[in-house]
Amino acid sequence: MNAYFARQPILDENLNLFGYELLFRPNPQTITSGKNIVVDGDSATSSVLNAIEWGGIKKVTGGTHAFVNFTEQLLLAGFPTLYPNQHLVVEVLETVRINPQVLEAIRRLKEKGYIIALDDYEYRPNDQYLLSLCDIVKVEVDGSAKSFQNLRRVVQAVNLQQCRVLAEKVETQQDFEESKALGCTLFQGYFFAKPKLVTEKTINPLKINQMRLLQEIAKPGVDFQILANVIKHDVALSAKTLRLVNSAYYGLSHEIKSIGQALTLLGTSELQRWLTYSSLTGLCDNKPSELIILSMTRARFCESVGTAIKGYDNADAYFLTGLFSLLDTLTDCDLAQCLERMQIPKLTKIALLESGNHGRYILDLIIAIETGNWKNVTRLFQALGLKEVLAYRFYLEAIEAAQRFFDADFAEEEQTVES
Repeated sequence: MNAYFARQPILDENLNLFGYELLFRPNPQTITSGKNIVVDGDSATSSVLNAIEWGGIKKVTGGTHAFVNFTEQLLLAGFPTLYPNQHLVVEVLETVRINPQVLEAIRRLKEKGYIIALDDYEYRPNDQYLLSLCDIVKVEVDGSAKSFQNLRRVVQAVNLQQCRVLAEKVETQQDFEESKALGCTLFQGYFFAKPKLVTEKTINPLKINQMRLLQEIAKPGVDFQILANVIKHDVALSAKTLRLVNSAYYGLSHEIKSIGQALTLLGTSELQRWLTYSSLTGLCDNKPSELIILSMTRARFCESVGTAIKGYDNADAYFLTGLFSLLDTLTDCDLAQCLERMQIPKLTKIALLESGNHGRYILDLIIAIETGNWKNVTRLFQALGLKEVLAYRFYLEAIEAAQRFFDADFAEEEQTVES
């Protein structure tokens, strides 16, 4: 049986990426009587881990931690030991019965160097030994007083065991702040991708310039002169561009002093990658770097799905739809206000600001996959007339491309700084 997955980022208290939980979904082609088969946890986990080489999972987690759910049966069978312990976090599902056999299985995994996490934990006073075996305890936060009361008890209990508390389903900044204040050091949810809108806030001119750069870079035919003029309005970016092209990485025999020359030497593909990264980094100032990866993943996914459905004529418009989907979060300003200042394709603007159109359906699809909203995923596949196997291929390719983009440009920037 085929299986597909989505990933949800897990951040630390400083909003740095710690890892991803891999959420699994059965292939809806396995249906009977017009209904999806209900797949148990054993099948969901084992089928995906068997189907995807471990190197592939490392790619989609960027070499960080992969949180994977394990049932009682898989724990007792020692299934996690089939995979390296460097990246795997063994997440013990809340449905697992904690008995002597399970405790011994967890102890053996801990002894072999695996990170152990308890999923959706509710405080029980007799769990001291279980907690002593765990590295991470996940507690669901839904904003209610009851959930925070449970969180407070768990934090007090695990402090004695020196393990970390992860607040999951954190969807608002307020929930993040409250969970952090109570002692949580890891957080799962899309609170970081929500805009902190400030009334009547004026967009920083440098951020407007960076948005314009992203717009120009995405065009099929890059105009070096236009790019040079835009870059010259950003002193820091001008200096970084010249520093890059004059670094040991390129090994030039003479110093390049003009932005125009620098852009010509970099070449179109490398220039697009470098400026996209630099612009997104500028927009992400004081924001989690995961927003860069999320923006690029959405951009590549929207482009791939859009061209598969509608052809290549509007590839750049679909790309920009995904890329600009988090502009309000990056700028802390209303999305419509951001787009007013940019000359973007009509398709992109409609997709971002209106509903009931193909561009919006595609964007909603990637968001539904990210959040594991499988009901919406199925509905949007039907609305788009898109084969699920094709969409998940695009999703995996988008994740890998975004991670390669981020890793390559981060390394290149480090090389430039060292030079």
